[in-house]
Amino acid sequence: MARQSLEVFDVVASTATSLIEKIRGPVPDVFTHTNTLTQEKAAASLGKIKDENQSNYLRLRYEPVVARVVVLDDEAKEHVFFISRFTPVPTGASGARLVSYRAPLGRLAALRVGDDASIVTPAGMRNYEIIERAAFRPIQDKGEWDSRDTRVEGQGYGAITVQSLRALRVGTDGAEAEDILPAQLADDAAARNVIEGFRREHLRSMSLRENPTLDRFQDEVFRLPIASRLVLMGPPGSGKTTTLIKRLGQKLDWDGLDEDEHERVEAGLA
Repeated sequence: MARQSLEVFDVVASTATSLIEKIRGPVPDVFTHTNTLTQEKAAASLGKIKDENQSNYLRLRYEPVVARVVVLDDEAKEHVFFISRFTPVPTGASGARLVSYRAPLGRLAALRVGDDASIVTPAGMRNYEIIERAAFRPIQDKGEWDSRDTRVEGQGYGAITVQSLRALRVGTDGAEAEDILPAQLADDAAARNVIEGFRREHLRSMSLRENPTLDRFQDEVFRLPIASRLVLMGPPGSGKTTTLIKRLGQKLDWDGLDEDEHERVEAGLA
């Protein structure tokens, strides 16, 4: 899990960086034939798209993915999904499928091990059972990717917190050391790196902490159809504002809407 996840961090960030370089340049130059009556509007529209893409790539550069979910489908076939808060970019990472949290498949990030969900995919309705889940907080230090206090749970080993994915990977790389003492020290370091249960995040600054994903109940509200009306009630700190902000972001993202919502928006019914 650590090796694959760190590889995906690096590949997504590198791909996003290269795409930032590709989309730079004057907008009107892309038009082969210009019409003075429509060129300005078309150029402005294309410029807006370029700005949105660049903003998306910049965010992916610093936060490639936020979760990894391993599932079994209806035919007991295993799939690995990496969830991003933003529109994912194509990568060559082996065995990894990237999806946006705002997309229907992004719901997998809000479920716990043992849960199952029926989700509409491009290939039709599919049922998935969660067998492993990891929630990341990516960080890049001296050119190397890591994730701090990664929350991992799976069938057979419960919930654990991994303080450093990079340290976990390094520890496994040295498992065949011939010298007994270094091997024992490595084992002790690995034991301190992996903690039973989910550890609360330390407050590192006086700023509002934001969870990249919601819990399963907030997620249900977040994904309600665009024409739904609801009232959220709860005590301070229960996540009302976070849920509504994420819902607003999803409904403003065309790729996050399903076919029925697309039709309602185009018909002006939303």
